Amino acid sequence: MKILILAEATDGKANKMTAELMGLAGRLAEIVKGEVHVALLGPQGSETQQAAGELVALGAQKVHLFSHEALNVYQADLYAQVLHSLFREIDPDVVLFGNDIIGRDLAPRLAVRIGAGCSMDCLDLVYNPERGSFYGIHPVYGGNVINFLSSRRRPYLFTIRPRCQEPAMEDKARKGEIIEVDISMDGIRQRTRIVGYSTSSGGDVRLEDARVIVSGGRGLGGPEGFEVLKELAAVLGGTVGASRAAVDSGWIDPNRQIGLTGKFVSPQLYIAVGISGASQHMTGCAASKTIICVNTNPEAAIFKRAQYGVVGDYRLVIPKMIPEFKKILKE
Repeated sequence: MKILILAEATDGKANKMTAELMGLAGRLAEIVKGEVHVALLGPQGSETQQAAGELVALGAQKVHLFSHEALNVYQADLYAQVLHSLFREIDPDVVLFGNDIIGRDLAPRLAVRIGAGCSMDCLDLVYNPERGSFYGIHPVYGGNVINFLSSRRRPYLFTIRPRCQEPAMEDKARKGEIIEVDISMDGIRQRTRIVGYSTSSGGDVRLEDARVIVSGGRGLGGPEGFEVLKELAAVLGGTVGASRAAVDSGWIDPNRQIGLTGKFVSPQLYIAVGISGASQHMTGCAASKTIICVNTNPEAAIFKRAQYGVVGDYRLVIPKMIPEFKKILKE
């Protein structure tokens, strides 16, 4: 049985989502006695080769390396065509994508091309040996109900939610095969092209990678509230997040949104300020190791989910926390 993963790498290193997919694939391969294949698309050069070697160290038996300058950045038409050709060649049983911007766009496109089903936004996969089928565990209604998703025919395509799987551990002693695939862009109709890039504000640390996140919600009362949160985040070496209410109010950049319609995070410390604790938001930060909340309403739902809580006005609480954290960290 063949398990295929779409890998993503930057500067010669596989990203965290890819390491999580490798961990899941390795556990599934043990159950079904399968083989882990990885598709890596990127520009020609040493960094792409380096990333391929890292994928072997993470547990890939075979890395299918597609190197071309046109693959330097994600473009749906190119990626779909390249992966479709790989599907025809290796005939995988299960295909795993990250439930990120690329995976959510690419997986359904490929499912249509090959006439297969696609189960989106799964937390985990289970295998039914009697039917020989895989099922994706997918939460609905803010996580209050769990669905089991599958399709009637193989290959089974799944997108996996970030921060829900233990990442594979790198082992340089592992052996695997790196297969460099000759590709041609002739005949591929590109309906889109990249014309430029812009950077968004909100912090240098990606929410998905942050060890500490200080999030603000409607209770901040306005955009000025995020200034004090940024100060606290800087002291703790973290970054700032937000609830949907704060984003919809225009108080902070949308790429800072955490929750069911935002990003899923798993920091060591999550400080929720002026956030009520609605299920849509808590779904996005449920994997946090420790949650601290600050809210004026002692009946707010957030207090039931937090390990520590402070009832009070953040304008009085946070400015007192900042010097205390500075003193503790200095010691």
